[in-house]
Amino acid sequence: MFLGLLRPVWSLLKTLILISLPVTLLPFLNGLIEGVFVGNYLIKTGYDNVRYLDQDLEARALSEFRFAIGSPQVTGVALAPFHVVLLQDPTQWWEKLGLERLDFDKEAYPPYGTPDANNFASLNGLHRPSDSEGEPWHHWVYASAQFWHIEGFLLDDWDKAFEELIQYRYANPSIASAGFHYIACPESFLCSSWRVNGPALLHFTTEVFETDKVKTEDQIPDYDAVTVRIIELPTQESLLPGVFPSHLNQLKAVTENSSWSDHSPHSEFGQFQRRYYEVCDSSERAYPQTYGQLAKLERSVLWTMSFEDSSSPKVARFIAVCLSGATRILGYRAFYKVLDLLGYNEPQQPQSQAEGQSDEDYITEQKKEILESLGDLGDEMKKTLATPEGTEAWNAMLDSMLKEKREKEQNKQE
Repeated sequence: MFLGLLRPVWSLLKTLILISLPVTLLPFLNGLIEGVFVGNYLIKTGYDNVRYLDQDLEARALSEFRFAIGSPQVTGVALAPFHVVLLQDPTQWWEKLGLERLDFDKEAYPPYGTPDANNFASLNGLHRPSDSEGEPWHHWVYASAQFWHIEGFLLDDWDKAFEELIQYRYANPSIASAGFHYIACPESFLCSSWRVNGPALLHFTTEVFETDKVKTEDQIPDYDAVTVRIIELPTQESLLPGVFPSHLNQLKAVTENSSWSDHSPHSEFGQFQRRYYEVCDSSERAYPQTYGQLAKLERSVLWTMSFEDSSSPKVARFIAVCLSGATRILGYRAFYKVLDLLGYNEPQQPQSQAEGQSDEDYITEQKKEILESLGDLGDEMKKTLATPEGTEAWNAMLDSMLKEKREKEQNKQE
């Protein structure tokens, strides 16, 4: 009886599949290939996030150590060339913007504060104390594609335009005198977690438009929910008639009045889609004789049949990408899990104190490695370490390192 009811359904489904094959076969095949590319991208970014977080935390500790022994403060200070503060500490970036995360406990899992370190970079759940006058708050973060920023050189066209924008906004404040920060995206935990390559502008605001949807859980008394928009550069929108689309004019247009509202609020899936298209484009150039030819053939077939905007090819590709990508990631994890169990894939562990090595020898070894890694700057620090203040700062830093190491070992044993 039940099988008898399924036969006509299966017959209809089979007929629909056969009819749709001309417009779904190539998207499905290409989706299987793209799923492998996307799986590799997700695996790589997952490992990169862990590495970048460690680097950023080490840079923060070193900066605090240098300041403690008398070197000039370099974090939280507006320095050249932009003369705005650089967002560098992944564990406090929202506090630098004057925001709060009421549902987030940084002390929940030392030393990172959360079982999932990616929560540090989350753009959700951001709040700001309500303004007594009800005025909306705005803030911008410029995401640079360059690692170094030195006045006079090592600045690309977008960095130069941002420098000019800061000078222009200082003389011509706009949208509630919005403030600025910036971030260097290469090897940055925050940019990697946000899936932002730079150049881009991140807009934070408490102003709510009719098109913005504020979740019920984000509505907290005496606090305003913060909406984030990621505006990647160059912009796709046309400027005003007669305005040349230079780098500076694009930045000015985006930060003028409410022009930012033309862009949709941040969506993790939407940002992933942007990177997905980039991965596919770069793969098409990297494999022009295989995947590149299939992609061109698919576009030609869909254009000939006027199905380039149809939902059927998109659904077929989405299913294929999910199947292929999930298989790639799960297969990768299973493979390395088997190697771990067999003892052939021992993960590299942080350098730890050798068995039987005294604390004094360990301290001497760590000091030597840090000073050697600093190059010429290490010679200056050697002199500072000879002072009582330098010795005290070094001991405090080393105690913190030892405490963090022991906590990691304890968590691993548990």
